[in-house]
Amino acid sequence: HRFYLNFYLVTFFSWASFVPLSYVVFFGTRAGRPDYAATLGLTLQEFGQVKGWTFLVQIPIYFVAGYFVDRFHPLRVAMLGMLLTSVSYFCCFWFINNSSSLLLWWCLNQAAFAIFMGASATMGPKLFPRDKYGQFVSANAIFGITSLVITPLIIGLLMETIRDYRYVFVFSGVCTTITFVACIALFLQWRKLGGDLHYTPPETGSGEPKPDLTGKPVLS
Repeated sequence: HRFYLNFYLVTFFSWASFVPLSYVVFFGTRAGRPDYAATLGLTLQEFGQVKGWTFLVQIPIYFVAGYFVDRFHPLRVAMLGMLLTSVSYFCCFWFINNSSSLLLWWCLNQAAFAIFMGASATMGPKLFPRDKYGQFVSANAIFGITSLVITPLIIGLLMETIRDYRYVFVFSGVCTTITFVACIALFLQWRKLGGDLHYTPPETGSGEPKPDLTGKPVLS
């Protein structure tokens, strides 16, 4: 069903956006190779301090996000969080040029992503059918894991071709932009299916004949 496929696309590309972040350490430290673009040249300790702050700023975000998810529905909050995440990734690419700007923009980026993560954690229980919830969660995880298999191959090839670690922010920005578009499509479908007041998960029956109360076969 297209509704669930859009949900899986949100998972696929949002998970794919995680992968390039493992390359930020090369952009931030002195790990650049002679034939690669210049890096920021931080020590590993300095980079570790910046990385620690990106996790710390997420803590209050998760406390606050829960209230807004309950108040406005996870799909709306997820769209907002993913829009801010996409914009901040491109800002990271354009504006980071030293340790201070890395700290500022990466913290803002991770704060925005925490908004999305806080909302996406509740999207499944809100949107998946209750009687088949485990099956849908498993299918969703398969899409996410598949993206984690494919994306490292792509980002590795990209780095070897471009030879500039700064472009990991562009790659993540593209992935989150696609996620944002998928969120919009999912939201529009959700509204057609009843929205806030009358949403019912779409049926995914096999279409095989099954008997009615009279015993006559009818199509589902």
